[in-house]
Amino acid sequence: MAPKKQPQPPAAKAQRAPANDGYEFSGNDERSELMQLANKLKSPNKGKDALVKLLKQLRTALEALPQDVEALGAAKEILPQQLYQHATHERADKDVRLYSAACLVHLMRVFAPDIPYDDEELKVLFGVLLDCWSRLADTDAATFDLCCTTLQVFADVKFYVPLLDLGDPQLLTRTFATLLQAARPESLEALQRPVLEVLGGMLEEEG
Repeated sequence: MAPKKQPQPPAAKAQRAPANDGYEFSGNDERSELMQLANKLKSPNKGKDALVKLLKQLRTALEALPQDVEALGAAKEILPQQLYQHATHERADKDVRLYSAACLVHLMRVFAPDIPYDDEELKVLFGVLLDCWSRLADTDAATFDLCCTTLQVFADVKFYVPLLDLGDPQLLTRTFATLLQAARPESLEALQRPVLEVLGGMLEEEG
């Protein structure tokens, strides 16, 4: 059996977030901040607003990290399952799912080329990402830029490779349908590059 394909690192080294994001920490400070956020994330009984605020902070922190799992420090042991639980909880608010998806795609970028989820978990997570991208059809939505960035990270790190490896026809069909529906004339300028990279990359891998 051929070895399982893995997502490839982006051509350029991941850049750190601008200083005004509030996460320009170095070394141990950055890892300590991530651990604090991870510990807060597992605290029970958080209201929606508090949880969304926490996920926004976590997304900013993860976005600032290089593609190196060791940059997560001790948080690498607990963040994957904490985010998975929030993203897939059956009663999760749609904004909680959205910001969890944004965190997850950056977390998987940091872990790449390895992914801290098994195949069944990945199927569920790709479904969460597709729910996120279904919101790209509304270019006036406040979350449009966030969803677009999430798709671009997915394209940059070629996460469509493990998506293909799952061999799930329904998931593949849904991916094409969701992205083609999102690529409307009014959103084409923002979405053309990531949509073409994902769908073109999938066709190339399958060809």
